Amino acid sequence: RGRIRGLRVQSRGRRWFITALMLSLAGAIAGVVIWGIHSFSIGPVPQLGGAQVPAPAFLDELLVRLDEKLSAPNSFLLGRHYSGGWWPYFIVTWFVKTPWSTILLTSFGIVRLILQRKRNLGDLLLLVVPSSYFVVASLSGFNRGYRYILPILPFLFVLGGCAASAPWNSSRYRQVWPRIASGILLAWLLVANVLIYPHYLSYFNEIVGPSNGYKVLVDSNLDWGQDLPALEAYVAEQELDSVYLSWFGESRPSQYGIPHR
Repeated sequence: RGRIRGLRVQSRGRRWFITALMLSLAGAIAGVVIWGIHSFSIGPVPQLGGAQVPAPAFLDELLVRLDEKLSAPNSFLLGRHYSGGWWPYFIVTWFVKTPWSTILLTSFGIVRLILQRKRNLGDLLLLVVPSSYFVVASLSGFNRGYRYILPILPFLFVLGGCAASAPWNSSRYRQVWPRIASGILLAWLLVANVLIYPHYLSYFNEIVGPSNGYKVLVDSNLDWGQDLPALEAYVAEQELDSVYLSWFGESRPSQYGIPHR
């Protein structure tokens, strides 16, 4: 028994070592990709005392965000302007910005996992990690956009995949219907993508729709100045002398020669 117990401990330790190694490798690859996106640049970052680091623009922006202490001075939700955070923000954001096909499929996965008789550590992590992150995000007061809850999606996609691929019990019918349901949901997702093309940033699901999205969320959930080139073309086509303009982003209308107030 002692020998068997020792082998189990060694096997468990080996699995943890391999898991840590794979996570480290994934982190290293992610770091290289980020560096490559920034042209493998090396430069100083003021917050680090001017130290020369890879991807300085990325690190500078990251440190500026962290320095804001997770507090948004001005936010907007459901027609309400407010300072600081409001706990329903990410709940509402999730249910209006996430495609319903994704919500339903991941919900099936969560239900299946809860009903499952035997659950291992990996199954529990699929529930605990995204749930914990979502709760922390909701209580943080950092109401800055859907992009800040993107880290929960990979976990939910795995749950959705489990719901679609694994049988719920031994019945032949119940082995087939999850695959049929997942196929319908994937087709629904494809149609939603085609209909919103190319305005993906301003996507809102069927609860409110893109035309009413501005009544629920603004900021990066709706616009980041990405349509200024299209507005430039529209102003030229209509021969407009001036337009009243409200936009969000780093680009300036003057860069596109848009006469505006």
